[in-house]
Amino acid sequence: MTDDTDRRDGEASASEAMYRGMAALAADALISTDEMQRITAFNPGAERIFGYSAAEALGQPLDLLLPARFVASHRERVHAFAAGQGPMRLGGKRPRIVGRRKDGEEFPAEASISRLVLGGGTLLTVALRDISDQVEEERVQRLLAQAGELLAESLDQAGTLRRIAELAVPGIAEGCVIWLRSGERELRPAASWHVDPEKRALLSQLTPIHPSGEEGSLRVVTTGAPRLLPELSPEHLQALAGDDEHLRLLRAFDLRSWLSVPLGRGGVSFGAISLFSGPSGRRLTPRDLALAEALARPASMSLENARLYAEAQRATRARDEVLGVVAHDLRNLLASISLSAQVLLRTYPDTRPARTVLRVAQRMGRLVDDLLDLTKIEAGTLRLDRSARPASTLLGAAAEAALPLATQHEIRADAPESLPSVWADGDRILQVFANLVGNALKFTPAGGIVTLGARAEPARVRFWVEDTGPGIPEEHRPHIFERFWQGAPEGRGAGLGLTICRGIVLAHGGRMELEHAGPPGARFSFTLPTAA
Repeated sequence: MTDDTDRRDGEASASEAMYRGMAALAADALISTDEMQRITAFNPGAERIFGYSAAEALGQPLDLLLPARFVASHRERVHAFAAGQGPMRLGGKRPRIVGRRKDGEEFPAEASISRLVLGGGTLLTVALRDISDQVEEERVQRLLAQAGELLAESLDQAGTLRRIAELAVPGIAEGCVIWLRSGERELRPAASWHVDPEKRALLSQLTPIHPSGEEGSLRVVTTGAPRLLPELSPEHLQALAGDDEHLRLLRAFDLRSWLSVPLGRGGVSFGAISLFSGPSGRRLTPRDLALAEALARPASMSLENARLYAEAQRATRARDEVLGVVAHDLRNLLASISLSAQVLLRTYPDTRPARTVLRVAQRMGRLVDDLLDLTKIEAGTLRLDRSARPASTLLGAAAEAALPLATQHEIRADAPESLPSVWADGDRILQVFANLVGNALKFTPAGGIVTLGARAEPARVRFWVEDTGPGIPEEHRPHIFERFWQGAPEGRGAGLGLTICRGIVLAHGGRMELEHAGPPGARFSFTLPTAA
C-alpha cells in the first residue's frame, strides 16, 4: 500500500513539475484560481502581460486583472462556470475580453477557461492571450480601407478635408484640426471635428495662426517631420499656441495628448493633420502616430488631386470667358467680311477673289460656332429646345439636307414606315446628322453610298449614318471622339465634329458610338429617348 501511495505521489509531483515547466515556457498568461476566485498560480507569461510579479498576484482576487466596470459581470459568469453550469472547457474560438495591467492600461485579450474538480475543491485555469497588436492591425486596416473609399468619392477640396477629419475622429483621437499653409509663416484651419458637439463649436473659433514655438504644427509643416507629445504640460501648451486666443482655446479643450503629421506630395508639405485627446480620451501613442501618417498619405494624394482639379476648373472657366469674348468679336468681323464679299459678288459676279473670301469667312464662322458649342457642352450649359419630333421627319430632313452635298455620292434612307416620336431639339439633331454625313462624304470615294437609317428600340430610337468608304484604322478608333483629333493625314477640319455630336446626344440623354469601323465602311449610331 505504501509503495502505491509513494508511486502516486511521485507521479503527481512529476505531473506538477511538468505543468509548471510548460506554464513557465508559455507566452500566454496561465492563471489559476480557487473557487473563491483567488489567484493560486500566475505564470511568467501572466507577469509579462499584466505587469504584476507572481508574488504580487498570488492570493489576490481575480478582479485585480479586470477593469472595474467588468468586475461584477465577470465574477457572476465565473461563479456559474465553477458551479458546473457551463462546459468543462470553453474552447474553439476564444471569446474576447478586456484586461487591465498594473499601470491601469486596458487591453484586448482572448481567453478560455477550464474547470478541474480536485477532491472537494474546484480549480479554474484561465489561458489568456494579449491581442493588442492584432486588434490594432484590424483597426488600421479598417480605417485605411474606409479612407480609400471615402477619399475617392469627391474632387471637392472642402469635402475631402471634412472626410479626413471625420475619419480621424474617433478613429485615432477625440479631436482633429487640419491646417493648410496660407503663407510662409502662417497656417489656416481648413477643417476640424470633435466627438463632443459643444467642442466642435469651439473649434469653429480657430483663426489663422503664426506659431513661433518649437512644438507647433507649423514646425511639422516646415520640416516635414511628424511630432508626438503623449503627455502635454502647461509649457507644451504655450509652445503649441500661435497666440493668446489660440492658447485660450487649447486650455478650454483641456488637452492631455497631441500629435501632428504633415500633408504633402513630392517632399513638399502644404499642411498638417493635428490630433488631440482630452482627459476622457486615451493617451496618444507611437502607434497612433504611425496610423496618422498612414492616413496622411492617401489624404495628401486626394487633396493634391482636388487642388489640381480646382485649378483645371479655374483655367477652363478663364478659357471659356476668353473664348466667348474672342468668338463674339470674331463673329462681328466675319459678318462684316461676308457682307462686303457679297456686295462685291453682286456688283462683280465673276470676281473669284470675292468668292474665295466669302467661302473662307463662312468656314471660319462655322469653326467659331463649333468652338462655342464645345464650350457650352463642356460647361453643361448647352441650351436645348426640345419637343416631340417624329423620328421619320428628322431622318427625312437630314437626308434631304445631305443631297446638295453629295454631288459624287448616293444618299439612301433606311427606316421602317412608322417610327415613334423622339424628345429632341430638332435643329441640334440635324446638326449631328450634318456632321456625321459630312464626315462620311469626306472619307468615301466618289461613287460610294452614304446611308441614313433609324429603328425603334425600347424607350428610344436608334439613328445611324453608314458609308462604303475604307473604314477607320484600328489605331484611330480609341481617339475618334477626342476634341481637336484628326484622323486624316491632310488635317481637314478642326477635329471637333464628332466631339460636338457626342456632346449634343449626351445632353439629350442618349448615347453615341462607333458600331462598325470596317473595312469596308464605317457606321456611327446614336440614340434619342422617345417622347411620352
